[in-house]
Amino acid sequence: RFHAAGVRNAIFDSTFFGVKHIVEEWAQSAKHDYKPGDRATYMCNLDSFGSGLAYGVAAISAVCVDYVVDVSVKRTYASGPERSIPSLGVLQHVVRLLSKDGFRIFRGLSAKSVEFGVSYVITGFMASYISRGIAILT
Repeated sequence: RFHAAGVRNAIFDSTFFGVKHIVEEWAQSAKHDYKPGDRATYMCNLDSFGSGLAYGVAAISAVCVDYVVDVSVKRTYASGPERSIPSLGVLQHVVRLLSKDGFRIFRGLSAKSVEFGVSYVITGFMASYISRGIAILT
């Protein structure tokens, strides 16, 4: 069970930090390429927009990528310790779950994506302001 939770966390974290890096790079390049009147890059010219956007997009991407594994792990934990885990672990449990529930497994994906997206956008904006404040103090 701990292995399954670790796999889920690894999927979420690697997706989150990879997408965050890509979006921050895009926002930085858009900020440098900004021309007045260019609507595609206008918002990236605002302070801190890059960090907030990067955190939010990365969180939503990570939720979407790891959602099935997350549901599988949570159902495994809910089943109790007396129930054994399949020998192939997470992958076998995910396949079994998908074959049993089909696309119904994605029922809560939109709500979880919105929840994480809003939360992480706020976190990204706050992280940007806090790091800017620390930089001013040092």
